[in-house]
Amino acid sequence: MDYLSRFGQTRVADARSDSAATSVAMPHLITNPAHDDQFRRFAHTLREHQERPDELESALRERYPAAVVHERVLSGEPWLVWYVYRDGHWVARSGQ
Repeated sequence: MDYLSRFGQTRVADARSDSAATSVAMPHLITNPAHDDQFRRFAHTLREHQERPDELESALRERYPAAVVHERVLSGEPWLVWYVYRDGHWVARSGQ
């Protein structure tokens, strides 16, 4: 079993070439602030029911009104990655 399969992810090339795969592709979430475990768990729970970044963002905003979700688009990247910001922007850890 490869890395992507273990985490329920589909390669971007596979997901975008097959409409059925697109509906089951699970993006990797990078949440910020990284130390907010409650926000991370909530975002991951909602991710299972949202197919697009704007859908996840809308669902998150019911509890976190400033939340923003952006898809990372890097040339040749073989998987889906979404950045999920609780406060609408990057927040550094205290002391950084």
